[in-house]
Amino acid sequence: MRRMDFKTAHTLNALTSDFYGRCAASFAQTRTRPWHGWERCINAIPDALAKPELSVLDLGCGTLRFEGFLRANTRARLNIYGVDACPQLLAKDHDVHFIDMDIVSRLWDGTFRSCLHDVPECEMICAFGLMHHIPGTQARQALLDAMVEKTKPQGYLLISFWQFERDARLARKAARATHLALECYPDLQLDENDWLLGWQDEPDVLRYCHSFTEAEIDAFVSHIADRVQLIDRFNADGPNDDLNCYLVLRRI
Repeated sequence: MRRMDFKTAHTLNALTSDFYGRCAASFAQTRTRPWHGWERCINAIPDALAKPELSVLDLGCGTLRFEGFLRANTRARLNIYGVDACPQLLAKDHDVHFIDMDIVSRLWDGTFRSCLHDVPECEMICAFGLMHHIPGTQARQALLDAMVEKTKPQGYLLISFWQFERDARLARKAARATHLALECYPDLQLDENDWLLGWQDEPDVLRYCHSFTEAEIDAFVSHIADRVQLIDRFNADGPNDDLNCYLVLRRI
């Protein structure tokens, strides 16, 4: 079995960071609508939305689209903590405690939890569109562990896992981009279901993406099963409503 190494993880993260640094504006323009899966997520947690105040930690917060969606669906006063390494994606008018952090680097050097020391336990922690950018199973498990740790008892974790290989068009694009990337970076030690994806007409811009299997997601649920209760698991998004697998979990 192949296993992600530090050098490969560093290279993949650098490519992804460069992608978002160079393509933030055009990427944000294509990411304006709420995800279909978000509605089912919040429908599964009515008690959280009914609170007068709700603390939210959004890992990989991007443009804070989810928080806009959340504001439209609750009367709770939101206290938002957003973590990302691309502040240029963030609209300046958002009221958010923003933490500029390279999540992948912090996971791989073991400092991720300590970098969140100023963030209190939150009633909701979400990671949408993040997991597929985290190289390595152990790093993903470390992220899940930290998410559970930062969730208040009886609070919720909302997580998406991209399964883009289900889309034949995306799978072909990933295969082409990965083939070209390996010509430029022949030493990359990719794990199974690891791919590189390009962007629009930019030939030299790549981002690392992992396409998750149901078995992998099963293993993640098992990894934290002693600390959380599975509230819902479902697929949504994309033409066939199957490109993301969502987990809604409650901390025990």
